[in-house]
Order: sequence, then structure tokens, then C-alpha cells
Amino acid sequence: MSVLDPHEFAKKQFASSVPFDASIDIVATYATDVPMVVEGSIDAIAPQGEVGRFCEIGFGSGWLMAEFARRFPKARLFGLDLSEEFCERAHACLPTAAIARGDMEALPFRDRAFDCVASCCALYFARDIGRALSELARVSSHRVVIAHDNLRELDEFSRQVLSETTLEDIASRFDLEAAWPLVKAEFPGATRVDWRGSMRLPSADHLVKYWSGFHHQELAEQGSALLEFARRLAPSFAAADGSVTITRSSGAFIADL
Repeated sequence: MSVLDPHEFAKKQFASSVPFDASIDIVATYATDVPMVVEGSIDAIAPQGEVGRFCEIGFGSGWLMAEFARRFPKARLFGLDLSEEFCERAHACLPTAAIARGDMEALPFRDRAFDCVASCCALYFARDIGRALSELARVSSHRVVIAHDNLRELDEFSRQVLSETTLEDIASRFDLEAAWPLVKAEFPGATRVDWRGSMRLPSADHLVKYWSGFHHQELAEQGSALLEFARRLAPSFAAADGSVTITRSSGAFIADL
């Protein structure tokens, strides 16, 4: 397993959002569980159909904040991310939201500042996951929602392409199974919901494009030979018709305070 500071890795990984955006677009186009994830996340955040003050920690591309803003225009929206580029884009796309750049292990918010706090596929970048969970609990007055997804075939593809799978190793620190005892330790009454889906990509080239968005740093550092190796390997993951199916296991932990 790769050994690297997850906090420093995140800053490097998301210094540029452009490659990451391409992968997000592929998910939106081909994943069958996107409606479940979107509807399930919104329902978890606002089960009564409204919420006064909502904050997302580690918002990344900002899809959840944007969907929340669309559905609840009167709510107060806040967001925090480690990436300067993601924060700048959130400022531009969501001008009414209060955006902060900072560390999820030391949130710059007062106690019980928000009705609900959510974090999606971000907590594994904390150096101390337990501390990050405690911070989510501290700044929420009513509810904490933590979502994650596992991508089985994509992880296997990475492990065959790369000698060191740093992103996958970091993500495994807080996948749906590893996270459960950590969440229960901080939130004994937490519940878990699961969303099962798949993503059928039309070709092996789509698999490489999707994977590249998450591993652009390795590609930049190791050069064209790594990309060519990925392209040669990708067809071995394809079905007879040339498509590639990625199994998605998504879910969320919901804790009422």
C-alpha cells in the first residue's frame, strides 16, 4: 500500500479541476445510480423538504451544492474545500453561497452553525478521520450526512496500470465498509443507506478517459508511456461488444444529533 500524507495528496490532486471534470461528466452520462445518489442525498439532507443552513465539506466539483441551491433557493448555503480552484469556481457558479477554503479537521465555523452538514467522497483525505468526523458533529445542530462510493472495476484497472495506487489506497481508508465503525464511534445512532448501480461505458477508450481524470498527476509525471499502457490494458476489461461495465456501490451514513 502506498504511504503518503492524504492531505498533501488532495492538494496536489485537485490543483486543477479540468481532468476531474471529464470524469464527472462521464458519470453523469453513463451511471445508472446517479438519480438514486442525487435524490437520496437531497432527501437525507432535507427530509422534511426544507433546511435553513446547509454546509458541504469537501464539495469538489460542487454538484451537490448546485443541486441543493436549485431546490432550496431560500436556504443559506455554505461550502468548504481544500482546493483553491474548486473554491474559485464555486464562488463564480454559486454567487449566493458562502465559500471557504480550509481544512476539514479544523473547520472555521462556530459550534452548531448549520442545520445540516454533508460530505461526499472527501473524508478519506483527512489525516485524522476521527477528528474530521468530530468537526462535522461540532458544527451541525441537527444532522450529518456522509456519502461515499466504491468502483470495483475501476480500482482493479488502476491496480493493474499503476505500480503505486495512492488514490485507491487513500480512498480505502473510508470506503463504505471501513467507514461504518468510524461513523458509529462518533455517531452511535447513525443509519446507513445503500445505492447499487452500474456504469456501462461504450468503449475501452471511455474507461481510459474516465480513469485519466482521477490519475492525471501520475500521467503528467510518468509521461506518455503510462497512458499507452493504460490504453493497451483497457480492452481486457471490455465485454464482447466492446463496452466496459463498472460496478458502483454508493451509499450514505445519516446521523441525527
